[in-house]
Amino acid sequence: MKTLYSFCLVFALGLTAGAQNFNFSSEQHVDIVLTENSETSEINFSTLSPQEITYKWELVSNTMPSEWNFSLCDYNNCYIGIPALGTMVTITLEESENGMEGYFILNTMTGGVAGGGVVELYVYDAADYTIGEYVSWTVATEGFVSVNEVDEVASLDVFPNPSSDQLNIRFDNSFTGFISNNIGQKVLDIRGNQSTSVDVSALESGLYVISILSASGEVYNRQIVIQ
Repeated sequence: MKTLYSFCLVFALGLTAGAQNFNFSSEQHVDIVLTENSETSEINFSTLSPQEITYKWELVSNTMPSEWNFSLCDYNNCYIGIPALGTMVTITLEESENGMEGYFILNTMTGGVAGGGVVELYVYDAADYTIGEYVSWTVATEGFVSVNEVDEVASLDVFPNPSSDQLNIRFDNSFTGFISNNIGQKVLDIRGNQSTSVDVSALESGLYVISILSASGEVYNRQIVIQ
């Protein structure tokens, strides 16, 4: 089975990076109920007007069952499993004018094991990390209900990203958590009641992961950049 989705990215030229947003159709987050042991789902995206662009992306979270197998393709690479980071081949202005798009193709193979979960990626303009948005797949076998819904994943808001001093965290209930560096070492503990601010000025520049544990036991991750 193959499901196709599409969205457009809008670049508000002339504005500051923090004021630029992507414009998505409703298929930015995809819900899939598996009626067979495998599923292929494709998300296509392009800039609103033709332009040269290199898309980069990073894995935010993957809560799929460990017994399942995955492959992920983008423009123009394929990976066994879902790696932490990826860079697509540059789309030239001419290719963009001819309708070339960026894309993700997620292949899910359950091996007959029931379950479900969420895969979430952050896709952005390689020239500016702040120009980006989240896409995700909620995948579950037929009749499986214990899946973190995309709306719950999206309820975690971390800003500004990148950050150099104060990092603001908003969630829909009380939470605990921590920030870890790119080799998995915990560098800061976090606790809040719907919102908190964390001083990250002492952290070295680089890529980090913030992990939030909700009061009901779900874990949500966001990758952040410290400048």
